Amino acid sequence: MLSSTFLRFVLVLCCFLKSCLGDDECGVCDSTLILHITTDGYPSENSYSLTSSASCFTDIYGPSSSWYSYSTYSEVITDALCRSIEMVFTFQDSYGDGLSDSGGYFSLELDNVTVFESDGWFGSSETFTLSPPTIQPTPKPTSLPTISLAPSVSPVPSSLPTFVPTSEPSSLPTGAPSSSPSAAPSPLPSFTFPPTEAPSEAPSEAPSPVPTPEDCGICNSTLVMHVLTDWYASESSYSLEGIDTACFDDIYGPSGSWSDLSTYSIVLSETICRDKIYEFTFYDYYGDGFCCPTGYVSLTLDNETVFRVDDNFGYSTRYVIMEATPEPTHFPTLPPTGFPTPLPTITSLPTIVPTPAPTPVPTIVPTPQPSISLEPTPVPTGFGYCGSIDSSTVYSASQLENALTRCIVINVIWNIYLYSPLSLTETYSVYLFGNGYEIEGDDSFRLFTISDSIDIFFKNITLTSGFGDNGGTISVTNSE
Repeated sequence: MLSSTFLRFVLVLCCFLKSCLGDDECGVCDSTLILHITTDGYPSENSYSLTSSASCFTDIYGPSSSWYSYSTYSEVITDALCRSIEMVFTFQDSYGDGLSDSGGYFSLELDNVTVFESDGWFGSSETFTLSPPTIQPTPKPTSLPTISLAPSVSPVPSSLPTFVPTSEPSSLPTGAPSSSPSAAPSPLPSFTFPPTEAPSEAPSEAPSPVPTPEDCGICNSTLVMHVLTDWYASESSYSLEGIDTACFDDIYGPSGSWSDLSTYSIVLSETICRDKIYEFTFYDYYGDGFCCPTGYVSLTLDNETVFRVDDNFGYSTRYVIMEATPEPTHFPTLPPTGFPTPLPTITSLPTIVPTPAPTPVPTIVPTPQPSISLEPTPVPTGFGYCGSIDSSTVYSASQLENALTRCIVINVIWNIYLYSPLSLTETYSVYLFGNGYEIEGDDSFRLFTISDSIDIFFKNITLTSGFGDNGGTISVTNSE
């Protein structure tokens, strides 16, 4: 029996020591090492490694997936970092300029504590050594503890038992209760009164209605982006965002690396909703758009090109997408009828003194029929120069510039940003309804230069951020 107990004890002790002290070389491996990085314009040049000379550790190389330009990542390098061995972290840049392009940097976090930070100016590589703690754990016991195989038993008891009981108890009972009751009992039992009213059969308030989800309408249009990259494809990215709608999940890209001087056609969405507004933005992080040589980006909505840019647009260019239902007509859809509506019948006016009998016919003859025009006038009042009138809905500078070339009624449905002044020099009339939106310049030019031969009417529009010696929004010139 003793031999079996001893073997069981030794087995449990060995398991305990192995679970607490870990492998002989690596020790306990349960720490987490995280890399935080903000990339520069060329993330494909970067990589890292975590290595050790210990045979119990497998070297790690990264990144685990592709990084994008000017982006921030937090990547778990390992969650089984060993505390008792030395490891070396190395960050490399194949071009040899570190993360110096546009302020990239990285840092290392070990168990929620930042242990290393780099400003990105390191050339081809930067190394950090993770050393074991300065205070080492106590060594393993050199030998097993000594144990006694037999219980230690004293040969004689510590004292002999008494054979005769004591004559009195060790303590006498008290003569009175230890404490008095907290209060005298009430003379009568307490009782509750019956309720004054019967319970209501239904709850006093109806539950709040279930919130109604947004009605997205018809969402079956397809939006495709076509891109020809320039020499620096890694500088480009894009976004497609729904404006004030929960019917669309915003999209950001590219989803993978683009190659230089390459053509792509990407289906952004096949569920573009009618009557919803979307904003597409194309970015260039260097700030020179398509430069070297010229590339382009365009959008087709249901196979119709709605947007295209192929020049130096700076840091970004954007386009507002309206998949709207057909606009209402601005004029009558049917010509007027040739005759007025029938005149009402009238009765004769009463006389002051009642007549013996009513007169057989009315005493007052109705006026002759009013004169009417059988055909509508050719143009609305105020469009004196126009033989015909067009209408247009605009939400970009190019659409507005194209519309301001003829007699037209213009509805603005989004804020418009001008990149150059607009000149109106021909003889025609324009009605521009702003609907509360803005036409905005860049504080370097006058927004409108208008000939005095043009009739133009602005309503509910804000003109802002213009510049000029005699006013930055509108200048009227003499046509003679």
